[in-house]
Amino acid sequence: MLHFEVKGHEIVVVNFQKKFYALNDRCGHMNAYLSMGALKGSNLVCPMHFAEFDVKTGKMMSPPKEFQIPGLDKLPKKFVEYLAEVGKLMAPVKTHDLRTYEIKIQDDIIHVRI
Repeated sequence: MLHFEVKGHEIVVVNFQKKFYALNDRCGHMNAYLSMGALKGSNLVCPMHFAEFDVKTGKMMSPPKEFQIPGLDKLPKKFVEYLAEVGKLMAPVKTHDLRTYEIKIQDDIIHVRI
């Protein structure tokens, strides 16, 4: 996966099964760079909350996941309370599908239609 910025668009280009796909590089949930995430089959996994998006269509395939922090019980009580409040604030945030971009390969150059 590679991140590009072109004409104000942040784009990730993904090579999946020898075919290239271009999508908005910002997660449709909390705006994290998807190019810093992972590819799980044909799904692009957000590095922040692990939402999954199909690289072919941009559709959200799996919503953000709540994750457990190892050693949470050892953190200061006030910090744990803060994390709980942040969780409440983020709970209603919707996750949107990603915009996809048309790709054309010509003379070994990847062209992305903006």
